[in-house]
Amino acid sequence: MDDEAFDALIGDIADRLQAEQIQKQAALYSLAAACTAFVWRQATTEGLPPELAKDMASDFWAAVMQIPYTIVKGDED
Repeated sequence: MDDEAFDALIGDIADRLQAEQIQKQAALYSLAAACTAFVWRQATTEGLPPELAKDMASDFWAAVMQIPYTIVKGDED
C-alpha cells in the first residue's frame, strides 16, 4: 500500500468517526433540550412562578451542558 492510499484510508476512517461523534452529540443535545423543557413544564404545572421555572430550567441546561455560570442574588428590597 502506498502512502497516498494509506492516507486516504486513514482520512476516511477519521471522517466517519467524526461524523459518528457529531451524531452522538446531536442526540445528547436534543435529549438535554427535551429534559430542560420538561423541567420548565413540570415546574409551571406545579404552580411555581414562570420566572422561577425559567431559572430552574436554565440552571439545569447549564449544568447538563457544563456551562460555567454564577448565581447572582438580586435586591430583596
